[in-house]
Amino acid sequence: MKQIYIIGILAIFVVACSPINTSYEVCNDGQCKQIQISKIDYPSFNTAKLCFGNWQESGARSECEQVPINQLLSKGGTDKKYCNNAPYLASDYMDNYWNAEGLIDECEMSINSNMQFIFKQHDQSIRSHNGIIQIKVDVINYELDFKALQVFVGEDDDNNLPDSWRYCGNVDKIKGHSTNYIHCNGTNIKFIKLVNAPWNEGSLFIDNVEVLRHG
Repeated sequence: MKQIYIIGILAIFVVACSPINTSYEVCNDGQCKQIQISKIDYPSFNTAKLCFGNWQESGARSECEQVPINQLLSKGGTDKKYCNNAPYLASDYMDNYWNAEGLIDECEMSINSNMQFIFKQHDQSIRSHNGIIQIKVDVINYELDFKALQVFVGEDDDNNLPDSWRYCGNVDKIKGHSTNYIHCNGTNIKFIKLVNAPWNEGSLFIDNVEVLRHG
């Protein structure tokens, strides 16, 4: 019991001291440049009440939810019962993504694996956005080196499936538990995909993802 308590304290301390990265890397044809985010968006105080009739059957936490009007997606860590070699708390790991490829125990992102998210609201409606979005990702790297996470957006015109994935950029210098921001733009954006970069030498774990309309 004492060991669990100590691990919990360490997890809280690491999260509290998490670095915040407000720059990201964009690479085209082998040429890379750093983009600095000068303005961070936050969930708006104005909200919309969204309700879901079958919330108990679906596993939702409540029938209705007040959602910031600028929010396209908000996914947090849940009480994950199993994760491979994961010393932090079970609540730090996300399992409510839309689709994924290559995960270990549906949690650990090995090299080249990905997690995909759709902008689905509490009332089960799907939102899209034209223009710039801000993606905030809390990600954990247990190893001593720095790692990178590639970010893609998916656009869709008609069937709520991504027409294709378009590269947006990389959030890098991920070590320990870090909060990372990146801006992407497009037309009818409904999806994002997070990929453990192929040049990494180990796994990543996603804790939280938030997508807001930028501006």
